[in-house]
Amino acid sequence: MFDLEQEIGVWRERLLENASIDRTRLRELESHLREDVDRRITEGAQPAEAFVEAKNKLGHSIELGSEYAKVHAPKYFSRWKTYLSAALLVIPAVLVWSFAALFVIPKSRLVLSESGFESSHQVMIQFGDGAFSFGHWFLLGFIVFMMVIEKVTKLSPKVRRWLAGSAVIGLNAAVLTGLIWWVILLSDVVVVMSQKT
Repeated sequence: MFDLEQEIGVWRERLLENASIDRTRLRELESHLREDVDRRITEGAQPAEAFVEAKNKLGHSIELGSEYAKVHAPKYFSRWKTYLSAALLVIPAVLVWSFAALFVIPKSRLVLSESGFESSHQVMIQFGDGAFSFGHWFLLGFIVFMMVIEKVTKLSPKVRRWLAGSAVIGLNAAVLTGLIWWVILLSDVVVVMSQKT
């Protein structure tokens, strides 16, 4: 004997195995299926025949829906676009980092040594240098890490964007922390020097 509810349950389970159909879409499809089955039974079809015809008709719309979903799915950045975007967001940090390493830090060390504060502020100097050093090793480590990960596994676009974004934030934070620390150090020297005079 044909059991409509059981057949709909089996149909529902098969559709749930399809990753492109979520529960909301499934409820909508089931509603359409039930309406079509009821309409066919009202027109005189047997329940089994009505179910098969409604399921076949709906099957075509499901296939069309999957094709529509493929065409209109959100487009993720390709691999090179993700890394190019990350590189563009890192450029300001690298420029600031280079400027600080070439001009600010050497001049700051000169000012500190001439004012006699280099020995008393040694911990602060080491922390500022450490932040810049961390940024340098972080960037190199991230590049090597991503090369290995890309070679060994197949990253999803979402994971790739998350990793690249985290690296950009980490590098920018390290450079910014180093700069802020050097500004604090120099402002402390200026305050102490102004109090001496």
